[in-house]
Order: sequence, then structure tokens, then C-alpha cells
Amino acid sequence: EVSREPDPQRLLSGLFDATGRGYGLDFGLSLFVGNTIKVGISMIDIGSITWDEMLYEGKDTTLQFPDATVFTGINSFDLISSSQQLFSENSIFVFTPSEHYKSKLPASIRMGAGVNISKRIEIGADLILPLNRKNVNSQKGYFATAVEINLFGTFKLSTGFGGNKTYGYSLPFGTSVGIIGITELQFGTNNLFTLLGQNRNPHLSMAFAALKFNLF
Repeated sequence: EVSREPDPQRLLSGLFDATGRGYGLDFGLSLFVGNTIKVGISMIDIGSITWDEMLYEGKDTTLQFPDATVFTGINSFDLISSSQQLFSENSIFVFTPSEHYKSKLPASIRMGAGVNISKRIEIGADLILPLNRKNVNSQKGYFATAVEINLFGTFKLSTGFGGNKTYGYSLPFGTSVGIIGITELQFGTNNLFTLLGQNRNPHLSMAFAALKFNLF
């Protein structure tokens, strides 16, 4: 029997209690041709999850505010207990209980290759294709290319180009400087187009790393 009222406390009844169960599988294969060419292909997130605990369905309906005598809002820092009022039948959000719901994982296939053109230049490319049309999955393929140039043995530059029509395109850039042999200082950004104001879908991130130890 499915309860008509949500009970968030049930989620805290056990250390590893889950509201759903399922599986996910990854498969991959890589090939090395000498020290020059690397090729790889993989299929990831093959599987699904069946949700059967604390499952409620909401509908896209007109928002209606309840009677203030029935629902007075969240008046406590105890959000777990207060949420019972927020999602009850007499609240703003109306949900109906459901017994189970099965969702597929955002499966995709990934292919990549890299080539050492010389001791100082390496290029690579990746292609990601969705295997289903789930909302959380990419609806179109995504590609990326990259090049790394070792200028002075301890100083490296890397850049590339990637994206698709959905997410837009990006031009990443990064540098790496070797310090005291086995350590590195790194800095990079994922999109120079945003810094230049030339991207219709701007996004920007920066990464900084220090004291990376290359032991092998």
C-alpha cells in the first residue's frame, strides 16, 4: 500500500537505504600502436534504475495557494519535517503516489584517438554520440580536438576546439611549467571565446594546479 502523505523520515531510517535500485555498465577497448598512435572506444552508462520508494508524481497544473489556516509555510529549520506540509495534499505542490518508475541511464558511445607527431607535439580527437534520447543525455553528438606542444621540455602549451550546436563551441587553452624536475605548475581555461566576447553560449572555467608530482 502506498502512503498518501510523503514521509521524508523514512529516507533516514538506514545508513545506505536507497529509493531505487538498478545497474550501470561500462565497456571499453584501447589499442596502442608502438609509441605513436593510441585509439580507444567505449560504451558507458548502459543500464537503468527502477525507483520504488518515496515515489510521487507531480503534474503540470495551475499553481494554487492553499488556505493559510491549513498551510502556514516553512517556519522551522527542520526542513525534513516541514517538507511534509510543503508536499501534502493541502499544500502548494500536489503530488500523487506512484508504485514504481523505471528510467534509463544516459548511455553514450565514446571514440578517441591520439598521435605523437614528434617528441614535442601530440594531437588528439574525441567523439561522443548519445545512444538514447533521455532528457539528461546529450541530444546531439559532441566532438573535440586538441594539441599539446612541448616547447622547452619543461614548458607546455595546449589548446583545442570542441562542442556541438546544442552547447555551442569552445576554445580551451592551458599551460604547464615543470619545476624542479618532477613537479608541475598548471593553469588553464575551458573557453577563450567567452573571454573574447565571441560566444553565443558563454561558459567559462579556470583551473590551477601546483606541485603535481610525476614519479613515473
